[in-house]
This record gives sequence, C-alpha cells and structure tokens, in this order.
Amino acid sequence: AVFFALLAAAGVVTAVHIATRSRGVRGMSARQGALYGWGWFLGFAVVGALAHALRRAGASEDVVSLVMMATSVLLVGALYMAGGALWDSMSQWALGAVITVSTVVALVVGLPHAYLVMSLGGGGAMLVAAGVEALRRRRARGH
Repeated sequence: AVFFALLAAAGVVTAVHIATRSRGVRGMSARQGALYGWGWFLGFAVVGALAHALRRAGASEDVVSLVMMATSVLLVGALYMAGGALWDSMSQWALGAVITVSTVVALVVGLPHAYLVMSLGGGGAMLVAAGVEALRRRRARGH
C-alpha cells in the first residue's frame, strides 16, 4: 500500500512539474513532448500487463520480480536514450545508457543482489546526473 501511494504521489508530482514547465510551449516541441510522454505511459502499461500475464501463467514470484525489474528499468533506460537523441542531450542519453548497462549487470548477478546493483547503478546514476545538472544550471545563471 505504501509503495502504491508513493507511486501515485510521484505520478502527481511529475504531472504537475511537466505541466508547469511546458506551459506556453507550442508547435513541434509541444507535439514531441506529448508523444514522448505517451511513450512512457504506454510503455509502463505494457510492463503492468506483462506482470499480470506472468502471474496468470503461473510464473513464480522470483521470475515475476526479475522480469518486472528488468523490463521497467530497460524501458526507463531506452526512453532516456531516446529523449537524449530527440533533444540532443548527451547527459540524458548517457544516463539512459548507464541505467541500461546496470540492468544487464543486475540480470547477470541475479536475485536478490540484482536490486542492490540497480539501486547503486541506476539510482546512483540518477543522483549523479541530478547533481551535474544542478551545477550546470547554477553556472549558467552565473553563480
């Protein structure tokens, strides 16, 4: 219940943030952003449906957990790389690549250590990327 509450809160915060940041954007940029956003939504709809299908087919919870972790993070990595290519953002593309490589390593390591690999590799990469972006913006403002 806590996980789903946090997931819902994250969705609301993300939607508000995107709506605020994209206010006034028109034309091709607005269309690209909307299509990219729908790609995230539809991609995760498939991930959720896959979890349901695996359980219905009798897959063990370990198999479902591993497949859900891998497909979710693969989707995130691929969409970050696509976004980086779309908006010519090497930092976004690199973050997606690190997340994707972390997924490969996590799958090779297997459960339960796959979660540690993903938290350090994927989560760590996101923290580093956020810090780098904050510094870049601060320098751009002249501070």
